[in-house]
Amino acid sequence: MNIDNSYCQEQYYLERSNDRNGHVIDMLIMHTTESSSFQSTASTFMHQKNPPVTAHYVIDRDGKIYRFCPEERAANHAGKGSWRLATGEEIRNLNQRSIGIEFQCGPGEEITPQQVAAGLWLTKDIMRRNPHIRPENVVGHSDVAGTRKTDPGLSFPWELWVENGLAANPTRRGNDGRSSTMSPEMRLAYQQGYFNVNNYAFEGSTHNTLGTSPGQLAQAEAQYQNQALQEAKNNQSSSESIGSSLVGMLLTAVLSKITGNSAISNTLASAAMKSITDEPSQSKETAIASTQDNKNNSLG
Repeated sequence: MNIDNSYCQEQYYLERSNDRNGHVIDMLIMHTTESSSFQSTASTFMHQKNPPVTAHYVIDRDGKIYRFCPEERAANHAGKGSWRLATGEEIRNLNQRSIGIEFQCGPGEEITPQQVAAGLWLTKDIMRRNPHIRPENVVGHSDVAGTRKTDPGLSFPWELWVENGLAANPTRRGNDGRSSTMSPEMRLAYQQGYFNVNNYAFEGSTHNTLGTSPGQLAQAEAQYQNQALQEAKNNQSSSESIGSSLVGMLLTAVLSKITGNSAISNTLASAAMKSITDEPSQSKETAIASTQDNKNNSLG
């Protein structure tokens, strides 16, 4: 499994992260982006100013993993919230103590089998390198900021993380206390080994591949420029519209004065395995880019 570092550049992450100031990394927080496409998420993590947010990792719909911020930096991903450790210590400086993983999902979408497989692999990889992260401290954004966040949502298959020993409790997953429920398809896939981290290879993993994302980086930059241009046009159009309305109101005033909207398929199984073995994905899912992005409302 490879992690693409093309987006992990100081010009993007420095203003969106801080020094950990000696704090030990002992939490892992899961998010879903709620943005229209990976390019939209990338643009947000590179350019959004208010607030300047990012995450350490983003997993795209095809299971590809991108790093946006080094783990040694405290990324702006969790915002205000708190978490009580098993020791009784209550953590409030969440960003300085945690690593954040974002799953690329548009509004109303669920994470794909490829994302599940990649997410399990990445969680295991992070925990192997950060031994202070215990399963009970692998949580969702809604767990630490439940009064204002709902991601990664009730459809997130926490049971797979629990079954793999990567999380401890699948019940603290919603503002209303409901637990997530793993689908029969996901459970069958797990039983067949597709989502079992014991079957995943870590020795051959790398954290410095560039992959194909320089082109995607340019695409994200172009989308940002197009969004900025469109917003400028919209503002101009709005101003002109207001001006026209004022003129119309004046004319109206003058005139009035005068005239008085059941089982797992082979496709799912092969897609999950392809995500682990780095075979070419056969997924036909496409993310629809939108200039009216909701600016990652699951963040910060």
